[in-house]
Amino acid sequence: MSNKLDFKGKYYSTVKSIQDKEMDSRSLRLKAAHERAKTRYEEEMVMKEKLQQQLDEREKEEEEKKCDEKIEKLENKFSGKGSVTATKRILKEYKHFQTSTDIENFEIKFKGDNFYQWNVVLDILKFELTADLKKDFEWAKDQSGRDPTLQFEVIFSSSFPFDPPFIRVVQPIFKFHTGHVTIGGSLCMESLTPSGWSSARSIE
Repeated sequence: MSNKLDFKGKYYSTVKSIQDKEMDSRSLRLKAAHERAKTRYEEEMVMKEKLQQQLDEREKEEEEKKCDEKIEKLENKFSGKGSVTATKRILKEYKHFQTSTDIENFEIKFKGDNFYQWNVVLDILKFELTADLKKDFEWAKDQSGRDPTLQFEVIFSSSFPFDPPFIRVVQPIFKFHTGHVTIGGSLCMESLTPSGWSSARSIE
């Protein structure tokens, strides 16, 4: 009787040992499969990121090429007009605005074909605003039924960048002298005066 019990115990012990080994082996296979899948996924993500970077770089190069072609046409059109120094600097500023990825939600148009005069339109609600200012613009949106914009007129002189540009707020119209904005809309700031301006300063 004792021998039968010993045999039975050894049998079940052997079966359990085999089952444990099979489970360990299965667990290792699953773990290895998971690691392979994870590695494959990471490699695919790296490839996608590289492809996206290449597409972004190609798109940026195409945009810069178009911008350079436009600037070249403008330079040829205004050849002999204004100041060479001012023209080159204004077009450099314009190119920066058109190609920079850090500046968004705005549009620059020339007054006619004169790139010495800019009309700048900002989608104001897409910028960070104080609570009061945001409330005012949202009220304006409700009144007009249109998304509010902040419109500037920027006028460069032939002595730019050694003299500051003249900047005026066209829309919205200010009824009172508010902060740095006069009743007529011009910006009254030390940095836009001959004494406070620096030729190294960017329009941005």
